[in-house]
Amino acid sequence: MSDDMAGPAETITLRITPAEQGQRLDALAAAQSAVSRSQWGKHGEFWQAETPEALAPPRTKAKAGQVWHARCVPLPAAGDLLAPWATTLDVLAETDDYLVINKPLGVSVHPSASEGSAQTILNAVLHRYGATHAAGFTDEKKSENWRVGIVHRLDKTTTGCLIIARNQRTLAALQAGWKDYEKLYLAVVTGRTPTSGHIEAPIDRHPTKRTQMAVSQHPAARAAETSFRTIAQADGWSLLLVKLHTGRTHQIRVHLSSIGHPVLGDTLYGGPVAERIMLHSVRLRVVEPSTGTWVEFTAEPPAALEKYLEDVTAEDWVW
Repeated sequence: MSDDMAGPAETITLRITPAEQGQRLDALAAAQSAVSRSQWGKHGEFWQAETPEALAPPRTKAKAGQVWHARCVPLPAAGDLLAPWATTLDVLAETDDYLVINKPLGVSVHPSASEGSAQTILNAVLHRYGATHAAGFTDEKKSENWRVGIVHRLDKTTTGCLIIARNQRTLAALQAGWKDYEKLYLAVVTGRTPTSGHIEAPIDRHPTKRTQMAVSQHPAARAAETSFRTIAQADGWSLLLVKLHTGRTHQIRVHLSSIGHPVLGDTLYGGPVAERIMLHSVRLRVVEPSTGTWVEFTAEPPAALEKYLEDVTAEDWVW
């Protein structure tokens, strides 16, 4: 099949034979390289010679006679990026078990394939607590663990409530109950939305644009559910209180765009240019693992949202 053998960051060529008809691209690439199928699935890029700009999902089934190009760019060694970052965090709450912050704009939650920086929230947490943070976790692969203590994520362009576990027990408890916790967001979208709405639409990686997600009916798409309530409106925009029932990548942005109301500033999903993407995690309500009681955290909206909040009170942020 392949007449090119290469290292993981180089391009290999897959020439599909009749015997390989119907096999997944990630499996075919793994068979012809030293890179595992899981790594091809996570970090692989696949495209055909005639459409070099269009990337196909790793699960794509190949057809005989096709010629595919593939490249897998794994993360750098964990030690290169899991370094302390001396920066100030806006702390909303802190205990021996968890830290809650108001995540700043433009900062990723942790290093990843698309975020090769050592200036993420996780790096800041490692600076705040030192080696004691990583020592509180029992992950046997923690030397390669890019998410030490990370319970959930917010997009780089999203601000607001973010909780980080400080030990393995708390991480496991928060993740186990996550679907039942209350996650509320403020979003400014285009157009006039109905008084309320509920969106249930599966989400998957965009079929040709690897940096985007999309509503999809593909069997591999993951169920996604979002509710919203309109709390303010004016010509051209609506301010929504959004409740997440699931937590898929870019979920709020994809769902609101899919019903014709993209978030202001979210040009990736059809929104108009704005000062920033107008999405903020305003309130988080969880069960505190050590006490079993509900606790609530609120992150005040950023200045960019103030003009949309002139007639809104804190009571409007309650679901």
